[in-house]
Amino acid sequence: MRPTSIPLSLTLSLLVSAPAWCSDPEADAPAPVPDRPAAEAPAPAAAAPPGPEEDAPPAATEPSEPAEPDPAPWDEEKPAAKAAAHDERRDTEPTSVGETIVVTGDRRETTVARSVSAVDVVDAQDLRMKGRPTSPWQWLQGLPGVHATPGTGGIDGGVPRIRLRGANSYDTQVQVDGIPLEDPTATQGQPNLAALYPAGLERVEVIRGNQSGLYGSRAIGGVVDFQTVRPTSQPHAAVRGELGAYRTISAGAEATGPLSATTGFALSTAFLGSRGFSATTDADADGDARNHESDTIIRGGIQGRFEWRPRAGTTLYLGANTMAFNQEFDDGFSSGPDDNESKNVVKMLRVSAGGESRLSEKTRIGFDAAFDDSVRQLSSPSFSSTYYGKQEYAAVHLHQRVAELLEISGGVDGRRQDLDIKTAGYTHAHDWLGGGWLQALSSGESHEVALSAREDLHSNAGDAFTWRAAAAGFFHEEMVKPHASVGTGFRAPSLYEQSDPFAGNPDLEAQRSISYDGGLTLLPIEEALLDVTYFRTDYRTLIDYVDPDGFLGPIPGRYANIDAYSVHGVESSARLAAPESPYYVRAAYTWQVARELPGQAADIYGVYLPRHKIDATVGLNEQLLGYGAITASYVNGVRAGFGGTTDLPGYTLVGATVGMPFRKVWELYVRVENLLDQHYEVTPGFSTSGQAWYGGVSGRF
Repeated sequence: MRPTSIPLSLTLSLLVSAPAWCSDPEADAPAPVPDRPAAEAPAPAAAAPPGPEEDAPPAATEPSEPAEPDPAPWDEEKPAAKAAAHDERRDTEPTSVGETIVVTGDRRETTVARSVSAVDVVDAQDLRMKGRPTSPWQWLQGLPGVHATPGTGGIDGGVPRIRLRGANSYDTQVQVDGIPLEDPTATQGQPNLAALYPAGLERVEVIRGNQSGLYGSRAIGGVVDFQTVRPTSQPHAAVRGELGAYRTISAGAEATGPLSATTGFALSTAFLGSRGFSATTDADADGDARNHESDTIIRGGIQGRFEWRPRAGTTLYLGANTMAFNQEFDDGFSSGPDDNESKNVVKMLRVSAGGESRLSEKTRIGFDAAFDDSVRQLSSPSFSSTYYGKQEYAAVHLHQRVAELLEISGGVDGRRQDLDIKTAGYTHAHDWLGGGWLQALSSGESHEVALSAREDLHSNAGDAFTWRAAAAGFFHEEMVKPHASVGTGFRAPSLYEQSDPFAGNPDLEAQRSISYDGGLTLLPIEEALLDVTYFRTDYRTLIDYVDPDGFLGPIPGRYANIDAYSVHGVESSARLAAPESPYYVRAAYTWQVARELPGQAADIYGVYLPRHKIDATVGLNEQLLGYGAITASYVNGVRAGFGGTTDLPGYTLVGATVGMPFRKVWELYVRVENLLDQHYEVTPGFSTSGQAWYGGVSGRF
């Protein structure tokens, strides 16, 4: 039996309103709605429960440029009323399944239903219905075509895996507020989502499918864009406190509002501390941590954003994110599950600035810049070192509507990375990557077409030209939507893959691929959505670790390019929610198969990929009685180990959430993970959570 503890704790969390004040006050906005606390929110829509921007007008309608710039957009009565209405959009429900507004998929504001990309949104209302999971990577669980699991054990998942349409985690571009987030200290340069900036995150857009033609390196499987809270036109504050299994306690607080007629702020903080459970376990334990020494995690962070609107249609911002992360783990080389010495300590800082301006009724221009600094101290009985990573990033983009049905957009971006490792044999390493992109979008009543092309230049791996063509048609009053896309992708080799004195290969070429997808979306009624999509990615040049005699053999391996790898599959989803009903249902099934690589390769792409994955959710969100949801996930057909030589047993996980509002602004909730106390493995030898109960209270003011 798994050790399960239910300690006492308190958490405070704020569900802050959406960024109202950034929109053009002269643009059309929905009529004001009465104030309503989050605890009394109505039933969510099936595609995504109410989000912060869902009632915004479609992006296809260009807002008019005001004749005279308004220096105080919410001081006047009418704009203020519009802004207040926007502040409450989090608590309103969309009129149909596909109305959620997204910006990442096509690099423009549009709705899920009209996007030519496969997009899912997880917003504040979704997180409420999920019971506010411990780590951001858990937000993605249950989405079609997405496999989000723990990686190396422990309560936070160690180094979690996020796989989109069969692509490895390394081939997913992770962003925070639209700016790529990479970690030069990681082996493949990907960020550890267990150590993602924890404060202020309120929404994530997930774009499945190749996006290198727009976003460049890493966007082969897709893009995951985490978005933080924005300033609001009216003061808002909220708190959340939670305690639960494994002596876990978490807390958070947020505040947003105006500083003056033209400036606003958003501040947030978050903390998580847990005794946890052992990251590794016995070979015959099937993931059960048993009574081995627990591996503690402590994580905290602060987020802030300041925005200034000098004139109507122009917004400038300055932001900062910082976090500290202390994660115990078990050294698999010299220790066992009872290792109490190994630690991974991470400190990260991001400072960003940018803005966007509407130069005319048809022209918009924007820019972003960011500086990332990270320090990772790794200590264990067999190995200890300190890693220092830095990244500078800058981007400029321009959008021009040249005709009623045609918009041209383009931009340039670039980044430089530096890596220093305090270990004998390592020297300073750096590289740079820059590129430019161009996109033509045609949007009409019965079609959406996007053509994009991008050229990137890497300091070591040379240039890469990528492109994408995507189209969708709308028939029978937009109830039938066939869609398809084709495009090429690439990933530049990481600093570690190039420079490590033992496994590195300075002659690595960039990873290159071509992807296809096609499917059909049906919206037979406003309350329902059905989608089936076939996808395939062929890698012409893959980067993998190749070891002639296996991982533990005496002959050292190194990173190398491998030809001819592919993954293909089918993702399907169904969603049902009626505005007049408090119930909603979601289901998804993904089938995927990866081609096995040669026996000497680690096969880091083909392993840990489920052949079959089924997800289902049934929820209730009743304004007076409260809310609740039951989720179930079935996974089968996973190969594991070096070269994929081990077949893991399938498993079924069931979870539940129940919440109850009281005194209008407060809410009590309970979340249960692994309700059936399933013993299961996602990585051989690493542990997973047993049945775990968490409870908390949240308030919004």
